Amino acid sequence: MPFSPKDLSVLAYATGFTLWHYLCREDLNQSALSNYFDDAKDVFRSGDIVMMSYVREGLTACAWLVVVTVREGGVSAIRVP
Repeated sequence: MPFSPKDLSVLAYATGFTLWHYLCREDLNQSALSNYFDDAKDVFRSGDIVMMSYVREGLTACAWLVVVTVREGGVSAIRVP
């Protein structure tokens, strides 16, 4: 599923850092994360953290992402184990 801006919200903001929550409709692997958040490049900054919740096998799960780079072309985020 494509990125949905309405499912992205701020949890905390301090000194240039933002902690986000994103409700995802699927479990995204690292390759699927490539450019997934490009439509939000105007709000993300390098170093921001995204708590992503999603449903896996009928249960709610959570993954942590770190925004690595934000460029004109898009957003690069990695999943933290």
